Amino acid sequence: GKVTIHVSGNQASYGYRYELHLASISFQSPQRLHGVNHVFQFTDHVQITDMTCQNGGGMISPLQGSNVHFTNETSDRIVPSLNTMGWFQTRLQPEAVGPVVGSLSFGIDPPNIRLLGDDMEPLRVTERLHLGATQLGAYGFERPHPLFDRYGTMLDFRFPVENQTKLEGLPSICAGEGTHVKFRVTNTSLRDLGSESQDGRQLVVQFYRNGREEFDVASHHVDLQIDGVECNSKLDHNSASVWRGTQLPIDFLQAGQTKTFNGTLRLSPQVAPYSRIAIQAEIMLQELDRSDGEIVPRVIPVQRRQLEVSSEPTYIPSSQNQVVIVSCATTNKTQFNAWSDLVTQRLGLKVGYYSVSIYGSLDPNFQPPNGGGVTLAQAFAKKLVIVLDDIFNPLDDSVSEMEPSRMLPNGVQWQTSGYDVSTTWLLAGSSDAAIEQALMSHYTAPPNDVATYTSFSDFKKELREQLKCERKRGFVQDQGVSEASIRVELGRNQQKRGKRMDREVKAVKSFLDKADPLRQYVLEPRRQVEEINGKFYRQLIVRRGYCRIFNTSHILKRPRPPTNDDKSALLAVVGSLPAASLHSVFANAVTAEDEPLMEVALDVFTQHLLWEVTNVVDGKLDIRRTEDLTPVFPTLASATHSPVLENMTSSSICEGGNYALSRLVARFECVARSRDLFPWFLPLSKRHSVRKTLLKMIKALKQAWTTLVLDGIKLRETEEVEKEVIRQLRNTYGCVTTPRFHSRWRKGLLFVCSYRNTNKYEENDSKFCGPTIRLCEMETREYETKSRAIAPSKKVLTEHECEILRQKADEQKAMAAQLLQSIVDTRVRQGIGVEDEEMEVTLGNDPHSVPADGQAPFSPLH
Repeated sequence: GKVTIHVSGNQASYGYRYELHLASISFQSPQRLHGVNHVFQFTDHVQITDMTCQNGGGMISPLQGSNVHFTNETSDRIVPSLNTMGWFQTRLQPEAVGPVVGSLSFGIDPPNIRLLGDDMEPLRVTERLHLGATQLGAYGFERPHPLFDRYGTMLDFRFPVENQTKLEGLPSICAGEGTHVKFRVTNTSLRDLGSESQDGRQLVVQFYRNGREEFDVASHHVDLQIDGVECNSKLDHNSASVWRGTQLPIDFLQAGQTKTFNGTLRLSPQVAPYSRIAIQAEIMLQELDRSDGEIVPRVIPVQRRQLEVSSEPTYIPSSQNQVVIVSCATTNKTQFNAWSDLVTQRLGLKVGYYSVSIYGSLDPNFQPPNGGGVTLAQAFAKKLVIVLDDIFNPLDDSVSEMEPSRMLPNGVQWQTSGYDVSTTWLLAGSSDAAIEQALMSHYTAPPNDVATYTSFSDFKKELREQLKCERKRGFVQDQGVSEASIRVELGRNQQKRGKRMDREVKAVKSFLDKADPLRQYVLEPRRQVEEINGKFYRQLIVRRGYCRIFNTSHILKRPRPPTNDDKSALLAVVGSLPAASLHSVFANAVTAEDEPLMEVALDVFTQHLLWEVTNVVDGKLDIRRTEDLTPVFPTLASATHSPVLENMTSSSICEGGNYALSRLVARFECVARSRDLFPWFLPLSKRHSVRKTLLKMIKALKQAWTTLVLDGIKLRETEEVEKEVIRQLRNTYGCVTTPRFHSRWRKGLLFVCSYRNTNKYEENDSKFCGPTIRLCEMETREYETKSRAIAPSKKVLTEHECEILRQKADEQKAMAAQLLQSIVDTRVRQGIGVEDEEMEVTLGNDPHSVPADGQAPFSPLH
């Protein structure tokens, strides 16, 4: 049961007759760190002294006394010493304080540093020390005091020497180049360290190569020198023991002082792109002597730092390359090789490699160091640029993270980017933020032309006249972004001004939807009210942006490396190629007898021509009197005059060339004979003129290829495609006999030849890259459900929303400029170019091959 004792009439109860509380405590160690009472170093031996206790019970403390000891709650890091105990026997009145006789001591076990990671900050361990007290009595009676040390004492354990700034060096360098390496060791204790110090504690720093499989640059392709000491021969030495690599002792390091190791790390020119090496720097320190001289204290690692260096490709502009792969420091070797192999081996194209973490810019006016004064705009002309849009951490601490595509100052579309119209882009793995920035570039870039109109009717009249000339010409000539300012009269009633402005904005948007379906527009109603001649006005800003006809960018959202059987990745790359490169891929597929690749190329030809036809129909372009049809149907025109396609019937591939060209002509005819281009209910429409023009161009093509096209193959291909279209339309709409069926024919044909056809492209399979979308379609989410050419949006944004977008664009440009300057400055400061020192290399000349074991190693620098 429970007994409650009341003393001297006091009704307040207490739980125990006898109770002790720890009143004060002190710690003693000559190796204490920083002069702070509760901060000690690992391997130290600490004494607990000057303990006092307070009688927390309601009666005088018993004669038998109590002992003071460690409890089971004490951390495993704290190791109590044997045969140490405190004793309290003073008889104390309630609330009185008395001393504890004797002392306690404990050691501090260090952790195994090598289990805590390859790159670690200075180790800080906080533990709680709990003491206990036990009341003694006759006949072996013992009773613990449960509230003796209720909260414990917080202790901080550290090592007396540490690195606070990492193993410094560039995270990525080009093969054949190098980086300066710096490693700082600081004595943070109150005592000197080193073999020549008073305590004689050994202090050593050792450098070696991390042997994990992911770091695939062999030691004989590395040259590492630290403080003039050559470390190459021992990079892999004793990798499983305490002592590893090359040891550099520090004989004397004064308290509070720092020792800096300086060196260089270089890679062989034969190291493959995105191979990686990790150099480890370990601080080794002798433990404190806790054995009274009987055992020599061992030397243990107290901190590990890692410098991971990736080999990135050097970019040299070449007119022979058809593709440029843009990568960054976080691109891995598997990803890089997958894209490189897809382009070079599967497609048979020549490729160049450009790293934004090496060069720091995608500005079209930027001149790469090895480019001979050529700008990126010139170097990327007539090429497909594949941007591996991985997030990477720049060298500038003020820029937390960046994606390569966001380093384009004015987006990727031709009208604003500053690149040539012949440059096409494929953004692989872009985030939603990167896509949004690319889409908003057209209304954050400075306009090429600004016009002012006194009324909506004036604006409507002027735009109709421009579109009339454009339609009469038969093709679109779009020079960039333009801006119009329309003055909207509000009236004198202030309460109705907002509604009047809303009606005007709605009318302008409706007009633009119908009059100009090929372009993007942003409508920005300004808030400021102006008074002119007694009338009140507000300005409506109409910004005319990207044109769908000049879409130069495609988005592949899944950041998955392509595989050999990934037809969706093939469709993404082939569909983004300029016309000349597309012809080369088609010819290479025939030569290699690569039937899947040929099918993809045929689908791309079909898609391109379908888009061109749709642009003519939606834009209401009158092509009947257009003499040069090249800008109207560039896919068909370029195929007619392509020397690559004409040469496909050489003696080596005659049969395959005839077969491929016959199928290609059949695909063109499938588009030309699309039923919605010759509707029975509108036999004399402009669609009919499009059909006649296409058939005329195809006839000229067949005349140029008169001996190449086989009618039997062409007829069979046409029948198979039409069956697929009818099957798709029947599955979608359930009926193919209504007049509306004809207007859906091109949609069905586009579906059959696009990524939506899962029988071909496995859209939902997790192994494949997934769909590729034209950037101009992505302002709305219509592309997710509709198989047709999406009309560019006409957005209405408030003045505040537009200002936010402009601020974001300005911030992104400033960030990109700051990043470029940071990368340049850092590489000038830390990088080592080929010309800095003489290098002796005995390997081959292939810059993307790593020699096998047994070949001549990388010669160290002298």
